[in-house]
Amino acid sequence: MAIENLNKAGGINGRTLELIVENDENSIEGALKADKKLIEEGVVAIIGHMTSSQTLGVEKFIRDQKIPLISPTASSPLLEGKQDYIFRLNPSSDRSAAVMGEYAYKHLEVTRVAVLYDRNNKAYSLPYAQGFVHSFRELGGKIPLQIDFSSEKEVGWAEIINRIEEEKVAAVAIVASAADTAAFAQEIRQRDKEWKIFGSGWAYTQNLIQYGGRAVEGLMFTDSFNSESTRPAFREFKEQYSSRFGRPPMFAAAQGYESVLFLRKGLESQSEYGGNLIEALQNIKKIEGLMGTLYFNEHSDVRRPFFISKVSEGEFTLIGSI
Repeated sequence: MAIENLNKAGGINGRTLELIVENDENSIEGALKADKKLIEEGVVAIIGHMTSSQTLGVEKFIRDQKIPLISPTASSPLLEGKQDYIFRLNPSSDRSAAVMGEYAYKHLEVTRVAVLYDRNNKAYSLPYAQGFVHSFRELGGKIPLQIDFSSEKEVGWAEIINRIEEEKVAAVAIVASAADTAAFAQEIRQRDKEWKIFGSGWAYTQNLIQYGGRAVEGLMFTDSFNSESTRPAFREFKEQYSSRFGRPPMFAAAQGYESVLFLRKGLESQSEYGGNLIEALQNIKKIEGLMGTLYFNEHSDVRRPFFISKVSEGEFTLIGSI
């Protein structure tokens, strides 16, 4: 949709962009295969990948090929602080987690939390879990239990919940996919547990509500996405997206769109850097995003505000910002 809108407006210096799509199979091997194929097709840039593990997995290949990779959603701190060929529209996950820890302790007055994370996306989930734990403990909160599990196997939620029960916690922070977060929520609701649940950006998608139904009511998230933004650019995007796809956009869609805006600015200024697109992208200091101005530091790491949301009546509802 972003490419189509850009081309309708005249393209880049009178030239249109062609979008070529490859399936990265949600794996590092699939990402490498897709990137190789795209480079063979002669692309000037790649927009992807969804997970931090995939993005880290292709880092060396992208560097060797000298092709810019713009990830809408990868957020591992392991990608931060580098002047390289990978550009991100998502802030590092540990920052988001720290905000969640602060909100839980200061605003919700929760003092004891158990933490669960899926080790199969460790590049994202472990820093997120650590960011939450550090922030929460610094303020005086207690984390009596930390559990890692594998989503590649059948998860023993009953055993995990029994362990959590023993620790007398008021809430659980879970760093997992939408499917696993929903499964955990359903299991604890069936057992009439009233724990607050703090989810991660990984689960902050419409799939969570689709999979979890009433069980995910009340789940809370911190993210750099505001579904209720009143900015004209976002309202126009939301209307166009909803009309076309039959559902409201979430963070991945919005940041995917913004990735094209970021690429556009680099392509438009490329001639100022002797035709070097990498250098042009590295020198972008800010762009106008859908929900506000996005700022980039000397390492091209993005800075944007965080919003607190919860699931209410089957929708993500904004309840605060930091």
